[in-house]
Amino acid sequence: FDSLTYIEKFNFAVKSYKEGRYKIAESQFKFILMYDRNYKDPAAQLLMAKSQYKQNKFIDAIRSSKSFLLSYPNSPYESDALILLGDIALKKEKFTDAFRYFLSSRSMIEDRISLNSIDKRIFLCLGIGLNEEKIEGLLFKENNSLNRSIINLARAYQSWKVGRNIDLEMILSSIDPYYLPDYYSVIYGRLNNSVKTKSSKTITIAVLL
Repeated sequence: FDSLTYIEKFNFAVKSYKEGRYKIAESQFKFILMYDRNYKDPAAQLLMAKSQYKQNKFIDAIRSSKSFLLSYPNSPYESDALILLGDIALKKEKFTDAFRYFLSSRSMIEDRISLNSIDKRIFLCLGIGLNEEKIEGLLFKENNSLNRSIINLARAYQSWKVGRNIDLEMILSSIDPYYLPDYYSVIYGRLNNSVKTKSSKTITIAVLL
């Protein structure tokens, strides 16, 4: 491996990753970083982090991803690193942290397929439940209109879950449907209907699978 050119090494490591040989891929990307790039290669570092994630080496993957974000601000791969951190948080059942990472990455993505993939992840976090104080804190810091609408929808859903209809109505009134992505229109519509029908009580049903 060490006798190959940089491009050959990189392609070889990518091949290992695609074949699911994640431990080997991690070693190969690490070799590239150490001996070919003096630890300055955003693509190799991100793929090393992804290889670590695939092995469930979450602490290493978090460290590699955060180092990437610090070392390469405004990188074209920044959204990928944030998504990776969100996926790790989701695996560790830290749903509010995952929501934050996914939301941060969303504003950097333009193509619809990738946006749908992110929205599925956000929707999952929203449905499981989020920390209300933390998402309100996110709202104060967020400037993106679409992201603010998603955060407010998360707040509305939390209010609906615990039966706070006054809060639900107030939060929904602050959401401009124009700035709410289509992916969330169904839950927005259902929450609006619950306000119109004056539903006064929510019921939680436990299901044993």
